[in-house]
Amino acid sequence: MDGREMNRRTAAVFLRLTGETEENAPLWQPLCETAAAVMEERLADVTAEQREPFSARIALATAALAAVYYRQAVLAAQPGSFTAGELRVEAQGQAEAAAAFYRSCMEALVPLTGDAGDGFRRVIP
Repeated sequence: MDGREMNRRTAAVFLRLTGETEENAPLWQPLCETAAAVMEERLADVTAEQREPFSARIALATAALAAVYYRQAVLAAQPGSFTAGELRVEAQGQAEAAAAFYRSCMEALVPLTGDAGDGFRRVIP
């Protein structure tokens, strides 16, 4: 799979994970590009031939990392909680859930990378 196809697949998965629209996709493209760069660094020792059977998993893991960045950005821009009359709203758990999903995506790449232990848990968004 070439880079363009991987980027298209990653962007499509990112939009589904975040609920964002195609119209807003350009706003979040830098997050997807950053996630792709991080993934590229993590898979630097893996050849294109070795990556090919895992292309869907790689795209999913890249999109999941971009979704973690997205959730962190959205949550950073919002108050943690607010009260309107007798109604209290608290935003919690979304970033943690996104990070847990990303970790599970990375664990799915163990057959490709050989290890999801130290290497992937050392740098967690």
